[in-house]
Amino acid sequence: MCSSDALAQGVLAEAASRSLRVPDDLAVFGFGDADFAAHTHPRLSTVHVDARGIGRRAARLLLARLDGCGTAKPGHRTVDVSFSLISRDSA
Repeated sequence: MCSSDALAQGVLAEAASRSLRVPDDLAVFGFGDADFAAHTHPRLSTVHVDARGIGRRAARLLLARLDGCGTAKPGHRTVDVSFSLISRDSA
């Protein structure tokens, strides 16, 4: 499991250089569902998140805080932004 699809792409390249078979010898999973993930060899399995939606939510929360609507101490708030697993050939 890699923290980004770019890092996972590097793992795929290193695995190939070491003659490791993905996913037989090594499973690789990325994060972010980058445009290139479906076009690597093997095609990269990844976690899809709505990055734009997360950005919009964060901007709304920040603007509300700046407008004084969020003057109370924020505390610990968890916001479920959801995700989906994109299963391809690498895992």
